[in-house]
Amino acid sequence: MRVQYLYDENIKTIYDVLINICRSISNDITVDVDNYRIIMKTDMSAFSYGEIIEIFVSKKGKATIVTIEGRKKMFFNVTANERKYIDQIIYNLNNNYSGQQV
Repeated sequence: MRVQYLYDENIKTIYDVLINICRSISNDITVDVDNYRIIMKTDMSAFSYGEIIEIFVSKKGKATIVTIEGRKKMFFNVTANERKYIDQIIYNLNNNYSGQQV
């Protein structure tokens, strides 16, 4: 699953907020400051082997584009719910800044 949102804020501000949001969801995040990329891995649960959420932040003129991709940790993980985490990240980001889906 993949979503894209456009924000009228600078890239560093959006990126820093996304790092904090991801840290509030998972303890397993990797931050690539040079490329404005975040990888968040969710824990296993009784019903899922976990998910991997990748966030890419880029500039488009004066605006910032946030691209979020989610996938299962294991291909056979039929109960993975990456949509839940993507929605949670976007919801929290949109509580702070007004974004529109691209």
